Amino acid sequence: MIRLTADKKKYVVRHFWEDITLNELIEAGKIPIPENVRDFYLGKIKLKITNPELIGYYTDLIVCFSDIPKSILQNTEPDVIYNFVDIYLSHIVYSLVYNTPCNYVNGQYELYTPSGIKSFKIGKEKFYFPGTRTILGQPVLMADEQIITFVEACDLDLSINTISSDKLINLPLMMAIYCRRFKEVYDQDSILSRVEKFKSLTMNKVWSLFFCIGIPLQRFQNSSRLSLKKIIQMNLRTLMGLVGGQLFTKLLKTGLTGKLQMSRN
Repeated sequence: MIRLTADKKKYVVRHFWEDITLNELIEAGKIPIPENVRDFYLGKIKLKITNPELIGYYTDLIVCFSDIPKSILQNTEPDVIYNFVDIYLSHIVYSLVYNTPCNYVNGQYELYTPSGIKSFKIGKEKFYFPGTRTILGQPVLMADEQIITFVEACDLDLSINTISSDKLINLPLMMAIYCRRFKEVYDQDSILSRVEKFKSLTMNKVWSLFFCIGIPLQRFQNSSRLSLKKIIQMNLRTLMGLVGGQLFTKLLKTGLTGKLQMSRN
């Protein structure tokens, strides 16, 4: 948190990803980014710092990530608004524009580096990230996941290492699908009951899962925009090679794989 004082009043700005909740980012993603502001961040055009659309968008963004009243911001000089976002919130704008989580480090925007979180608590409940198991000497991510979790996540149409603002709303469900209690098998009713609860998670946890799914599989990628569906297909091909291609293909065709009960170790 960044704590500021203005007119003898104290305010808080949620600047770091570990301070920003998933619900707050979802709400920020709902704020329309004016086309000229998007082009400005893409480096296509230049904008004056007093541009009304730019300042209007920045004002809404500050309201989303701070407790500063909008009425105060609307009576604040445009250059102050511009500098405020440039210092504290520009990495969020870049993340929304480029559809990729990033940070502002030493004067440069860099791809967000996950912290390696393996579990987290919500209240007294503890949830675990998908594990990696060594099979035939090779690390296999999510080896203990049920096939149904891949199918459910595939329906979300999320891409690894890139996510657009309109897909942010799917992130709580993705977290609920893959982050479960110790040795808990997938159950749709339980997963759906946790979606609202998972919106309270801070983004460092969400991004950790986001990259957890993608980073170990990047060696298979020809681009940074490989869809989750392609990753699932690659995992299935790997499993087919491990358990016997003909057998696994038969299971897929008959739908029996959805009935296999596999839980995390």
